Amino acid sequence: MALLTITTLDDSGVAISTPVQIYLSDVNGNPVRAFTTTGLLVAGITTSTAANGVLAIDLPANTDITTPNTYYTVKIGNRAAVLIQKSSSSQTLAQAQVLTGSALGTAASLDTLSDVVITAPINGDYLRFNGTSWVEVRPPGPGSPMQVSDPLRSARAAWSAGLLSWLALGDSNTEGFYASTSANRYVEIAKRMLEGAVGGSAAVGYVTRHSQTNYLYTWTTSGAIVERTTGLGYGSVSPAAAGGYIETTQTCDRFWVRYTGGTLIGQIGVSIDGGGTITIPQISGTITAGYTWDSGPLSNASHTVRLISSDAVFQSWLEGIMFFRGNGNTSGAQGNLTAGNALTGTGVRVWNGAKFGTKASTFAVASGTTWWTDGLDKVCPRLVTIMFGTNENTAGDTGASMRTNLVAVIDRINSVMDAAAQPRPSILIIIPHGTGALVTTSDQYVLAARQAANDRGCAVFDAREVMGYVVNSTVDPYGFGSALDSPRVHLSDTGHRILGQLLGDYLLRAFGGTKS
Repeated sequence: MALLTITTLDDSGVAISTPVQIYLSDVNGNPVRAFTTTGLLVAGITTSTAANGVLAIDLPANTDITTPNTYYTVKIGNRAAVLIQKSSSSQTLAQAQVLTGSALGTAASLDTLSDVVITAPINGDYLRFNGTSWVEVRPPGPGSPMQVSDPLRSARAAWSAGLLSWLALGDSNTEGFYASTSANRYVEIAKRMLEGAVGGSAAVGYVTRHSQTNYLYTWTTSGAIVERTTGLGYGSVSPAAAGGYIETTQTCDRFWVRYTGGTLIGQIGVSIDGGGTITIPQISGTITAGYTWDSGPLSNASHTVRLISSDAVFQSWLEGIMFFRGNGNTSGAQGNLTAGNALTGTGVRVWNGAKFGTKASTFAVASGTTWWTDGLDKVCPRLVTIMFGTNENTAGDTGASMRTNLVAVIDRINSVMDAAAQPRPSILIIIPHGTGALVTTSDQYVLAARQAANDRGCAVFDAREVMGYVVNSTVDPYGFGSALDSPRVHLSDTGHRILGQLLGDYLLRAFGGTKS
């Protein structure tokens, strides 16, 4: 006969002296069905222990548990179930006695469970359920920007004080590909909601000229344009010929010109409303991005701004123009901007530093010439949103590498702000919407984004959860994906509008609603 012996213990490890019922079941709570070698079904076991807490069960020899290498639960009385394992080499219930040491908490590994996803645990990590799986959470250490309990507190404090600067990082969706106009981009829609809450006029914000934009800005260009990789979003340009220019007309009462300076980079001329050319002083030394020239106060009206390259050999590198309308700095005259003057004023300032085709890894390293964070002390961001994952998915990157790169981007931002003696910003990681065939393989990047947020105490806005997602690129019932590309990984005007409104509402709720 085969003998299975189990000792019942209480929570303190002391044998239970009174008889209790024991029930042998599988992990789903179903009775274990064992078969003899002759095919005779043996029912699930229900019996009682002896007074010393020991239960001995006699069964015919060679009784097999149906499925090898399976965990079964032993439930004793009303106590919590304990796991035992049936191995491939132990075919009888008698031998299962030897395997009780594989009970969960003794020798089993958490990472072998189907709903636990652990990638790179270190000392001090703990588990948290993210809605799908149990994942490791890394408490913020000394280098973290804030406490996990309030990851948006820096942005909220700036909002309450009256001046919030928001920097948006990401790929083509954040940049605004396939939005029919600049105003239809999700960042712009959320921006207008914030502007409305503070009672300010709609400001154009940061305007770039580089070629990898697929939304409509009214630029006039004279001559050929050379693409550069400096500044926010690693997007800048140089008019190729001496006297070549880029020009745009926007409603504003002040503007800043961001440019790259250094040895062998030419001077920039600025003309406002067709007036005389104002020469921005040339910068010598190491090539550095993010230099900023302030127009000084202007009338609140439509203004035409022309940026002119002074030299065909030593070309000027133009990054973009920040247009203000009641939300600009209130100190400082025309000329190079200081960090102190940049911090004055009230309202909402939004800098779109995203760029088509990029990944988190793009922003985790220098462009080869400069860092995109050059001049960040003039931007003074108190909120940084980061949305990546689509191009990582297309390229087949690992989720682990994306997590590492997101953390590197966050650390880079914090180190620059520390060096400038300015507050660290709140970081909000946005998980992209889920339209297109890539959704079927996006789970690892969603997890990577959440893990990076846990690593550095950041907030998370999951567009997949709030917008819903469709796994087949040919099925898009809500019209969130643009029909102009396949698969529909880019947002349509509808997708931009919904995401922008949901994000704006989320931020207003986080900041406490409309300002008085």
